[in-house]
Amino acid sequence: MDARQCSVAFLLLPAALSADGLQFSRNIMRLSHTLGELYGGNFTEYGE
Repeated sequence: MDARQCSVAFLLLPAALSADGLQFSRNIMRLSHTLGELYGGNFTEYGE
């Protein structure tokens, strides 16, 4: 997704998920970002 699509998707998440579901999803995204860092900055495969 491009930056605009990502922004819109992040705006939709709170409308589609419970508070717990939103927090869980954000935690998974953060972990994925950490994997990208561990794999030499490979954010194409592992970024949020």
